[in-house]
Amino acid sequence: MSEGNDKEAVKKVLEAIDQMDMPELEKTVAKMVAILGGNPTDILISGAYRQLTAEAESKYPRQPTPEDYSEVERILHEMLTENTGIHPLDSGFAYGWHWVSNRAVKDFRETPEVYVYEDVILVNVFHYLAYYLERDGVAEELERRLYEFADLPENRDLSWLGVMEEFAEELEEEGWSVYTEFNTYNFDNFLSQVLQGIVIERGEDSYIILQIHNGCDVRGGYTKPRVFRLTDPEEFFYNMDRVLVGCDCETGEIVIGEGFVDFSGDRMEWPEHWQWNEEKKRYVCERCGKPLEFGIYYPE
Repeated sequence: MSEGNDKEAVKKVLEAIDQMDMPELEKTVAKMVAILGGNPTDILISGAYRQLTAEAESKYPRQPTPEDYSEVERILHEMLTENTGIHPLDSGFAYGWHWVSNRAVKDFRETPEVYVYEDVILVNVFHYLAYYLERDGVAEELERRLYEFADLPENRDLSWLGVMEEFAEELEEEGWSVYTEFNTYNFDNFLSQVLQGIVIERGEDSYIILQIHNGCDVRGGYTKPRVFRLTDPEEFFYNMDRVLVGCDCETGEIVIGEGFVDFSGDRMEWPEHWQWNEEKKRYVCERCGKPLEFGIYYPE
């Protein structure tokens, strides 16, 4: 390509950048990169990301946090409504973002424990987490130290997950051990949103450094981590794949990979008399006439 054609191409790129709706800083930097012969695509995508995120923040404001929440409920409310961004290349424009839909909720305590559709059952992460998580002085101190660790010059370019992993390694030198590092997208469960975190233990105490996936595509859109005391790590993971279900004449649980299991322990097919009622938008037992009730499986 001749020098004249090169200049003409750059001119067209600069004109196109001028027409874009994004912060002036990104536009200026992108134009400088183009003039120098570079590819401004990454800068433009970053600018579009920030612009879309800022616009969404104004369009979908947070609901006031109920004053009578417990501390754990308050933190979960903050996490579930945290703006984790809108990226121009993710799938949220087709399917939506969790944080956006969550901001329509005034009080998460009033949401169902289990969301049930004709072919989908989802355990509400707010209720599930509120049962297993506590806040105490150790959790608060670990969280304070985590943020200080993230702000160290050598850690500022790390993702939150990277910070969490490096921080857990530092804690191992103080006598803590890593129980597990997990992302619930990687195994079967009923949870309504993906959870990511690291469970650490010292003695008989277990704590969790937790993120909630608030975006659309699972590779991004995770909240700032918070730290909680985890009351029972084994049950916390074990019960993610089971839901209680029943009517007046039959009760049991649904277990992923096993189907419906009655309380005698026998595996069964989904009872034929439990039918989806399209008008009522719920399952109804044709034998006793009662709607099915679904609940989270909590240890006794």
